[in-house]
Amino acid sequence: ALTEQQHKEKAQGSQTSGPKEILLQQVLLNPDSCQKFELFVSSKGEFLENDARFWVEVQKYKDLFHSHCDEGVLQNKISVLIDCFIHTCMSPPLRIDVPPDQVQRILEKRYEVDPYIFREAQMSVFDKLLRFWPEFQELSSSLSDEQLLALLQRKQQQYRAKRRRQKSKEEEIAAMRITLEELERQLEEDETEEEMEESTSKVLWASSKDMADVEQKEKLLRKQTSSAKHQHLPTANS
Repeated sequence: ALTEQQHKEKAQGSQTSGPKEILLQQVLLNPDSCQKFELFVSSKGEFLENDARFWVEVQKYKDLFHSHCDEGVLQNKISVLIDCFIHTCMSPPLRIDVPPDQVQRILEKRYEVDPYIFREAQMSVFDKLLRFWPEFQELSSSLSDEQLLALLQRKQQQYRAKRRRQKSKEEEIAAMRITLEELERQLEEDETEEEMEESTSKVLWASSKDMADVEQKEKLLRKQTSSAKHQHLPTANS
């Protein structure tokens, strides 16, 4: 496992700066082009739009840190980033594409004002976004801004509609599963009750049979006793 210092060195030194990386960074740092890129990736995956927003907000945090602003402001910014992207109140709590070990390290340091707290996560989402850069560049170079915006908005709506249908189907399947589980549980309860009733019936029948046998034996015994008494009674002539 990497030590804390190795993680920090990795965070400081692993962000490559090739032509693609520089161009994507410039796009993300420009509000207009960033909006288009966010729209573009929003139809490519569930959290990619969040990835782009997270990258931008981390840049703002780093700018704040280097401007030597109040520590309370920096701590508040850290909390906002964590609550919005890392450990939200939604399901799932993690709303960006980063591995669990990075999340754990961020949460462990959430109360420390550290310029590198989000660096690994920022690099992870950047690497994810970089995969879509060539396609976005090709598309944006072949259309006017108005055409590109209209196309991206339409694709986003189609993707969201597809996601809603998928979610609705998943919820329907989950509801059916719950219903089936309830039916199975009810059948098991009914079978248990039937078994208990059957067992009780057998006990009652056996008890009834035993009582009948006892009564029969008592009658037979009384009959035998009565017969014996009659045999031993003295006759009138004796």
